[in-house]
Amino acid sequence: MSNGSLEVMQNVSANLRQARQQQGYSQERLAERAGISRRMLVNIEAGESNASIATWTSWPRRWG
Repeated sequence: MSNGSLEVMQNVSANLRQARQQQGYSQERLAERAGISRRMLVNIEAGESNASIATWTSWPRRWG
């Protein structure tokens, strides 16, 4: 993974975690609403995994 890609992934991970916490969602609740496993969300927030475009685009509808 290039440095630019890694930086983007780290920013997305940090922003997701911050938004989840500001909304008062647990990882379990957000994962359930997003249709992914809690383990997958943990990995995304840690910058260790990347969600598919389909997952990302479905989140705004499921978030609120």
